[in-house]
Amino acid sequence: MTDLMLVCRAFKFAIEGDPQMWAVVTRGPGGIQNGDRIARALTLSRAVPLAIDLDHVEAIRVPLPSLATLLHAQSHRWREIRVPDSLWVNMPKTRWNLPTTESLELFIDPSAQLTAQDRTFAAPNAP
Repeated sequence: MTDLMLVCRAFKFAIEGDPQMWAVVTRGPGGIQNGDRIARALTLSRAVPLAIDLDHVEAIRVPLPSLATLLHAQSHRWREIRVPDSLWVNMPKTRWNLPTTESLELFIDPSAQLTAQDRTFAAPNAP
Protein backbone atom coordinates (compact mmCIF):
# COMPACT_ATOMS: atom_id res chain seq x y z
CA MET A 1 0.00 0.00 0.00
CA THR A 2 2.68 2.50 0.91
CA ASP A 3 4.55 1.86 -2.36
CA LEU A 4 1.58 3.22 -4.32
CA MET A 5 1.51 6.26 -2.07
CA LEU A 6 5.03 7.14 -3.25
CA VAL A 7 4.00 7.44 -6.91
CA CYS A 8 2.60 10.95 -6.59
CA ARG A 9 0.66 13.22 -4.29
CA ALA A 10 -2.65 12.44 -6.02
CA PHE A 11 -2.17 8.70 -5.39
CA LYS A 12 -1.24 9.38 -1.76
CA PHE A 13 -4.38 11.45 -1.11
CA ALA A 14 -6.62 9.00 -2.98
CA ILE A 15 -5.29 6.00 -1.05
CA GLU A 16 -5.35 7.74 2.33
CA GLY A 17 -8.91 8.91 1.68
CA ASP A 18 -10.33 5.47 0.84
CA PRO A 19 -11.04 3.49 4.03
CA GLN A 20 -11.52 0.26 2.05
CA MET A 21 -7.83 0.38 1.10
CA TRP A 22 -6.90 0.13 4.81
CA ALA A 23 -9.49 -2.42 5.97
CA VAL A 24 -7.20 -5.42 5.38
CA VAL A 25 -4.41 -5.71 7.95
CA THR A 26 -1.89 -8.44 7.12
CA ARG A 27 1.54 -9.50 8.18
CA GLY A 28 3.24 -11.64 5.64
CA PRO A 29 5.10 -10.87 2.46
CA GLY A 30 4.52 -7.17 1.89
CA GLY A 31 2.49 -6.77 5.07
CA ILE A 32 2.70 -4.33 7.95
CA GLN A 33 5.76 -4.69 10.17
CA ASN A 34 5.33 -2.25 13.03
CA GLY A 35 2.72 -1.09 15.48
CA ASP A 36 2.63 2.49 14.21
CA ARG A 37 1.63 1.34 10.73
CA ILE A 38 -1.01 -1.00 12.14
CA ALA A 39 -2.44 1.86 14.22
CA ARG A 40 -2.40 4.12 11.15
CA ALA A 41 -4.18 1.50 9.03
CA LEU A 42 -6.84 1.09 11.73
CA THR A 43 -7.36 4.86 11.85
CA LEU A 44 -7.49 5.31 8.06
CA SER A 45 -9.95 2.41 7.69
CA ARG A 46 -12.43 4.49 9.73
CA ALA A 47 -15.56 2.41 10.48
CA VAL A 48 -15.10 -0.19 7.72
CA PRO A 49 -15.19 -3.81 8.97
CA LEU A 50 -11.68 -5.24 9.22
CA ALA A 51 -10.03 -8.35 7.83
CA ILE A 52 -6.97 -9.14 9.96
CA ASP A 53 -4.48 -11.88 9.08
CA LEU A 54 -1.33 -11.96 11.17
CA ASP A 55 0.35 -15.26 10.39
CA HIS A 56 3.89 -13.93 10.95
CA VAL A 57 3.32 -12.05 14.19
CA GLU A 58 6.93 -12.62 15.31
CA ALA A 59 8.07 -10.28 12.53
CA ILE A 60 6.01 -7.35 13.82
CA ARG A 61 8.23 -5.03 15.81
CA VAL A 62 5.84 -4.37 18.69
CA PRO A 63 5.35 -6.30 21.95
CA LEU A 64 2.48 -8.81 21.71
CA PRO A 65 0.54 -7.31 24.65
CA SER A 66 0.59 -3.88 22.94
CA LEU A 67 -0.48 -5.36 19.61
CA ALA A 68 -3.24 -7.37 21.31
CA THR A 69 -4.56 -4.25 23.05
CA LEU A 70 -4.48 -2.29 19.79
CA LEU A 71 -6.46 -4.97 17.94
CA HIS A 72 -8.85 -5.62 20.83
CA ALA A 73 -9.89 -1.96 20.82
CA GLN A 74 -11.20 -2.52 17.28
CA SER A 75 -12.86 -5.92 17.92
CA HIS A 76 -16.30 -4.43 17.21
CA ARG A 77 -15.10 -3.96 13.59
CA TRP A 78 -13.58 -7.39 12.97
CA ARG A 79 -15.08 -9.12 9.95
CA GLU A 80 -12.44 -11.81 9.72
CA ILE A 81 -9.51 -12.37 12.02
CA ARG A 82 -6.73 -14.95 11.85
CA VAL A 83 -4.09 -14.73 14.58
CA PRO A 84 -1.69 -17.05 16.38
CA ASP A 85 -2.43 -18.29 19.87
CA SER A 86 0.59 -16.35 21.14
CA LEU A 87 -1.24 -13.12 20.29
CA TRP A 88 -4.66 -14.30 21.45
CA VAL A 89 -3.45 -15.12 24.98
CA ASN A 90 -2.35 -11.48 25.28
CA MET A 91 -5.81 -10.10 24.44
CA PRO A 92 -7.41 -8.22 27.35
CA LYS A 93 -9.65 -10.45 29.44
CA THR A 94 -12.86 -8.45 29.04
CA ARG A 95 -16.22 -8.97 27.46
CA TRP A 96 -16.16 -8.95 23.68
CA ASN A 97 -18.29 -7.04 21.23
CA LEU A 98 -18.13 -8.92 17.90
CA PRO A 99 -21.20 -7.81 15.90
CA THR A 100 -19.54 -7.99 12.46
CA THR A 101 -17.29 -11.02 12.98
CA GLU A 102 -17.89 -13.73 10.40
CA SER A 103 -14.82 -15.84 11.14
CA LEU A 104 -12.23 -16.09 13.87
CA GLU A 105 -9.32 -18.47 13.36
CA LEU A 106 -6.62 -19.24 15.89
CA PHE A 107 -3.59 -21.29 14.98
CA ILE A 108 -0.76 -22.66 17.06
CA ASP A 109 2.37 -20.55 16.88
CA PRO A 110 5.21 -23.08 16.83
CA SER A 111 7.75 -20.41 17.80
CA ALA A 112 5.86 -19.39 20.96
CA GLN A 113 6.86 -20.72 24.35
CA LEU A 114 3.32 -21.35 25.59
CA THR A 115 2.23 -24.00 28.07
CA ALA A 116 -0.89 -26.14 27.72
CA GLN A 117 -2.54 -23.88 30.32
CA ASP A 118 -1.77 -20.81 28.20
CA ARG A 119 -3.41 -22.48 25.20
CA THR A 120 -6.71 -23.01 27.03
CA PHE A 121 -9.11 -20.41 25.69
CA ALA A 122 -12.52 -19.27 26.84
CA ALA A 123 -15.10 -18.32 24.27
CA PRO A 124 -14.88 -14.57 23.56
CA ASN A 125 -18.12 -13.74 25.43
CA ALA A 126 -17.68 -16.25 28.22
CA PRO A 127 -18.09 -14.84 31.72
